[in-house]
Amino acid sequence: MSQAATTLIFVTPLTVAYWVCAMTRGRKPSLNDLAMFALMCAGVVTGVYVFVGAFKASNAIPGTNALWSGIAGLCVTLVSIQKAWAMFSVVFRKKKGQIQLEESEESDLRK
Repeated sequence: MSQAATTLIFVTPLTVAYWVCAMTRGRKPSLNDLAMFALMCAGVVTGVYVFVGAFKASNAIPGTNALWSGIAGLCVTLVSIQKAWAMFSVVFRKKKGQIQLEESEESDLRK
């Protein structure tokens, strides 16, 4: 399967899940949020392809170039996972108004 097809198969359901979770939590993700999340997901796939490609290329190109390609692919993958996870976790954070409302409801229940 091509890298483009793999990226589309990976990115599409995750981006739709991000959008659905945001909408059901009362948030309206901007185009910037959706695009950035999709790009981070695409970065995961790209990083894996670069990392795996470094092993394949290690016979054809000098070892140092393959080494740095593999390290770069690993770093792109890890940073992309970190950023996508951070964006997704923001969707599940409580809004300030919700926190204050819940605190006041808890204090009313204690009385």
